[in-house]
Amino acid sequence: MTVLLWLMMALGIGDFADGVRAYREGRFQEALAAFSRAEKSAGDDASPELLHDKALAALRSDSLSVAEAAAEKAAARGGREFAALRDFLLGNAAFARCLKAAAVASRPEAEPFAFDPAIVYAETAKTFWQRAASSRPDWPEARRNVERALIQLGELKKKKSDAENKKKKNESQPNSPNPKNEPPPDAKEREQKKEEVETRAEAQKNELSPDQVARLLDRLGEKEREKLALRRSQRRATTTDVEKDW
Repeated sequence: MTVLLWLMMALGIGDFADGVRAYREGRFQEALAAFSRAEKSAGDDASPELLHDKALAALRSDSLSVAEAAAEKAAARGGREFAALRDFLLGNAAFARCLKAAAVASRPEAEPFAFDPAIVYAETAKTFWQRAASSRPDWPEARRNVERALIQLGELKKKKSDAENKKKKNESQPNSPNPKNEPPPDAKEREQKKEEVETRAEAQKNELSPDQVARLLDRLGEKEREKLALRRSQRRATTTDVEKDW
């Protein structure tokens, strides 16, 4: 084995080349695995280029936390240039989280404040993309992404407002027919709503990190699932068995 070949293996250059090839061919999970092996082989000598490529592969693989961590490492080792690339990538990750949160908030059983995490993520994406855009004289991709975030923010706030108005209208008509034949909320469900409101207030009070918002989203989702399960069990309990004609 030549000295050059041994050095390439020691530094993980072979894995790096495999990762670049897999990324270009759209095999992002394989690219992420190859870049991760290359980083492990290089250790503290891992270059910012390698770390940034790992962040890109992780982002395309929907491994958002891995992408964010790799981008931070690249910025710490690569200086100003990679700090700008980090901000651009963190904006992409936040926007991806925004879209996921918006999908949860759009479910029929969701409460209006379920849009709050999506709005926070959209704001976060906008901030990161603005920072990236300001780092260069002209970065059209970053500027376009800022516009995307602003449009998304407007849509999310309108959807939340519409959901709040619809809820107020339904609550102001307690004697109106209930097409779903759902029982009124009991004490447990009222307590769940109280906890959800407190969670929303806490989210609005503090500026949350992406990980904190992710935990908030998980909590809200769990509350929504519990509430849906409760309603289903109540409907089954109130159903009267009658003799059927078939």
